[in-house]
Amino acid sequence: MAAVEDQSREARAYHLNGEFWSFLAKDSAAVLTAPLSWKGPDVLGLGLVAGAFGLVYVFDGDIQDWVQERRSEDSDEVMVVFSEMGNAVYHLALVGGLYVVGELAPSFSLRQTAVLGMESLAVTSVVVLSLKCLLGRARPGTGQGPRHFEPFSFRSSYFSLPSGHAASAFALATAIAERSESVVLDVAVYALAGAIALSRLHNNEHWASDVLLGSALGHVIARKISDLNKSPEKKVALSLGVSPGGLSLRVRF
Repeated sequence: MAAVEDQSREARAYHLNGEFWSFLAKDSAAVLTAPLSWKGPDVLGLGLVAGAFGLVYVFDGDIQDWVQERRSEDSDEVMVVFSEMGNAVYHLALVGGLYVVGELAPSFSLRQTAVLGMESLAVTSVVVLSLKCLLGRARPGTGQGPRHFEPFSFRSSYFSLPSGHAASAFALATAIAERSESVVLDVAVYALAGAIALSRLHNNEHWASDVLLGSALGHVIARKISDLNKSPEKKVALSLGVSPGGLSLRVRF
């Protein structure tokens, strides 16, 4: 069975057709059942994330107060832009654009990056929304504090944990970085994801532990989907060149 699955993955063309839905179902199932087969390194990673989450959770109120006391008109103008960039519409537009270019070029690598980005966003959204409804943590803006939960709530005011913007941003950043050969591109996408995540804390939409857990979930899910679709194909490469005329940016795929 494993050999057959490996062969089907090698033959995958990464087009948005029936193949996409078939692999989305397979990859989703693999991600959701992955904890059942975790070994030492995976359990250690879980422990580190849980420990970091627990530590931040204890100081959520203090962290929120510290951040809000330092907000300014300038920081609001900057952070509202990053927060808006965390909107799912922009993420879908980005992967959609990559996919169109990958089809027109044509480029297997760009199509793969786009399709795996779509998968990562889809699975991350399902997991995050499920946890939001299950946990029902009150957002900072409700004034009910970081320890107030209303499980199985379907109101946005109690959708604080985990942060959906942070999860989606890191899922997309990871999907791109996993296919990139460039340190510059990796740093850029993760820095942008980090800015989007921090904007949710700054704008008083989430607690620090919400942002931490969302970021971790997005990264882990996208990383797992990438691992399930490893291929020997050339990755997307970004490079900077210097010439007498100035700097040039080149993309190779």
